[in-house]
Amino acid sequence: PSLIEKAKKALNPEVSPLLVHDEQLDKLPSTHILSVGHDRLRDEAFIYEGRLKRAGVQVVHHHYENTFHGSITFLYGSLALDIAREMVQDIVEYIKENL
Repeated sequence: PSLIEKAKKALNPEVSPLLVHDEQLDKLPSTHILSVGHDRLRDEAFIYEGRLKRAGVQVVHHHYENTFHGSITFLYGSLALDIAREMVQDIVEYIKENL
């Protein structure tokens, strides 16, 4: 695919939720957002949370300031992180409460 075709895919609201028009946000279900302090997407998570709340969508946003993008994958082994287990537990609790 050409660069233009790749760019068009990145500008798809299904890939980039911040591109969803405001009038479509109220159709979204209750939403869980997970963000971390050391991530270039951190600010976008807070922006998206605000937009969803203004649209009347129920939002639970768990933000973990002192960790990095991808830290949730460090669950096992010598590099295991307690924060990864906390993140997974928060997701499990959200799912249990919202199913």
